[in-house]
Amino acid sequence: MKKYKVIAKDNLEAPPHTWTKGLDYEVIEEDNKDYFTISSNEGSVNYFNSVKRVTLEGFEVLESLFLTTRELKIIKSALESDRISQKSFIEELKSKKAEYRPWVHWLYDTEKLHKKLSIKLMNALAKEEMNDK
Repeated sequence: MKKYKVIAKDNLEAPPHTWTKGLDYEVIEEDNKDYFTISSNEGSVNYFNSVKRVTLEGFEVLESLFLTTRELKIIKSALESDRISQKSFIEELKSKKAEYRPWVHWLYDTEKLHKKLSIKLMNALAKEEMNDK
């Protein structure tokens, strides 16, 4: 299941449901369901997945990144390259006896992000593989 927040870009209506510009609403996508749920001022409404892209055009996604596996691979590769550069830069600063500790913290955060992204990519690839069967 995937839950995330969206903000209405304009005042929207799909009677009897309404959404107010600037307010946030929750979207729920359940696995193996052919619909998603979006909250509204009046409660919540279900829409078929086939209209999700068009429906969500009226909203800005807040708490979720809809990334393809290709995009995840590109970001993972960029992070790996960045980690190598950071390690090299830290070693250069150490050799010059310059302050390097803030960069170590940055590298640590990059490595945490890389791990998180790697897990997300593995899950996305596994999900793709399951859907292909």
